[in-house]
Amino acid sequence: MSKVYAIIGPTASGKTAIISELKKYGLREIKRYTISKLNQDISSDEFHYVSEEEFNNLDFFHTFEYDNNVYGFTKKDIIKVIQQEPVSLIQIDKEGLDLLYHLLGEKVESIYIMLDPVNIVQRLLDKNIDTYTIQLKLNSAEKADDFSQWEFADHIIKNTADLDLAVKQALAIMGFMKPKI
Repeated sequence: MSKVYAIIGPTASGKTAIISELKKYGLREIKRYTISKLNQDISSDEFHYVSEEEFNNLDFFHTFEYDNNVYGFTKKDIIKVIQQEPVSLIQIDKEGLDLLYHLLGEKVESIYIMLDPVNIVQRLLDKNIDTYTIQLKLNSAEKADDFSQWEFADHIIKNTADLDLAVKQALAIMGFMKPKI
């Protein structure tokens, strides 16, 4: 039976970094569609860039807005990946996760990447993000209830140590590694 692991959590918690490392193990991510804009600071490894017209003509399973950009997943892409891959990854918000549970049931497990606001601020400062933008990101995360999503997640990874440890925890959750006792 195929599984989709939904990676959720607040901004700067390490979701993208963890997924990037997990993909090195051959795991496939269900990519998000977004409208291509000049000078975007986003990895093309995570997204399908399309024109606004193409975006508006896609049959989306779920769309959401983040940092003044619109993103979406198509049902076709989700079904295609679960038919081809025994384990896949998706980075999604709470509303999209609820829809995934409804669509795929037991084929979905959520992994919440936990990081407290103090460490989030430090990570964003380390990326040279200004304090005004950090405040906007924190407000957005708070409004989306990102800091309490752990309450309904199937699994939790506290990502305050090194990235390698968080990746090993994710691999163990997915059954690729046995935890050392």
